[in-house]
Amino acid sequence: MQCTCKYRDITDLSNEQIGKLVLIRSTDANLSCIRIVQRNGRLLMEFLYGEGCPCAEIPGALAEN
Repeated sequence: MQCTCKYRDITDLSNEQIGKLVLIRSTDANLSCIRIVQRNGRLLMEFLYGEGCPCAEIPGALAEN
């Protein structure tokens, strides 16, 4: 499976809501990593699925895009 990406705006979510979202998504066997990115002043959680994804050494690394 080629790398695909899905985004979820987490700007207005609480830490507890973000934690639950990570727990739910992390059960997906195809999930390669989760990153946090900032785009247009919004904080987005980026879910990368498949092979060849540009995952950081530490999943969830903060990236400025």
